[in-house]
Amino acid sequence: MAALPGSVATVAEPEDAGCEPVPGQLVELYEVLEWEAAQVAATDAGSVELEVDQPPASIAPPLDVAAGLVFGTPFHGRADWGARARVCSSTNIRPEGVTVHYGGPSPWTGAVDRSSADAFAATTDHNRCPTIWRAYQAYHMDAKGWCDIAYSSGTCPHGHRYEGRGPGQRTGAQGTNDGNLRSYATCYIAGDGDPLTAAAMQAFVDEGDRLGKPLRWSHLQWHSTACPGTPLDSWRRAGFPSPDGPPPPPPPPPPPGDSTVNVPLPVLRIGMTGGGVRSLQALLNAKAGQGLTVDGAFGPRTQQAVTNVQAFFGLSRDGIVGQNTWGVLFL
Repeated sequence: MAALPGSVATVAEPEDAGCEPVPGQLVELYEVLEWEAAQVAATDAGSVELEVDQPPASIAPPLDVAAGLVFGTPFHGRADWGARARVCSSTNIRPEGVTVHYGGPSPWTGAVDRSSADAFAATTDHNRCPTIWRAYQAYHMDAKGWCDIAYSSGTCPHGHRYEGRGPGQRTGAQGTNDGNLRSYATCYIAGDGDPLTAAAMQAFVDEGDRLGKPLRWSHLQWHSTACPGTPLDSWRRAGFPSPDGPPPPPPPPPPPGDSTVNVPLPVLRIGMTGGGVRSLQALLNAKAGQGLTVDGAFGPRTQQAVTNVQAFFGLSRDGIVGQNTWGVLFL
């Protein structure tokens, strides 16, 4: 039976859905698109053009949850980080604990110091955390076709927590029917080679309290995977001891006005230019060895590279990058 208007459909994804590493290029693509959309919005509103090299964050002060508590570390509900509406849901979950995850390839590029957990926290820009979390949701919904972001919640290196599917909702993260039935899933907004910060550990502990279940498993215990990486799994094997770290920083101030921008994967074609095209060219080089110059200009060589990929995967060879072509590039 079809869902009533304005309601959320019942489950429409595999019961054994499991999160996969989120391509770093997708995170970068969404950051570029959000930044460009914010620039356009600011110009259309007659305001001064933003002079930043990252999209504005949609972080608000911590919310009160139903019980009136935030369990210490800052908590951001779905509206705060600019979540898209879920397209379906399932309450078929009987949680016994929380499984810890990470995002796969590290979303933290550039001048990041990984020599220690403290150095890592100090050299990663907290303003990017909600953007990365939105990119994770976009990958799960657009590239995988799932109901929502796979995770129940997330934590960042700076000790903030982000709502995902939330309490009482079946996850799509563990990769097995049993895991999605028996466990919530909380993801570290970090990846391969990234240290686990004390602030993030405390946020994980607090999130277990909020969800009402103990931290119990690593993703690799449910499914053959490298997730959640050595630092998180070592913490699990030690029994998830509470950290004795400094309190997390205060949330960054929200930018003036409503800067939340939800941007779907763009349709790209010959003659277009910009950051989205640059990300496409980088993907075509990384995934299909096309040897393109990453210049942000969708010319004949980029079009030919797109048709090469489309032909290989049996797609219509129109040279236009729509949702099906994005999907195979993110396989």
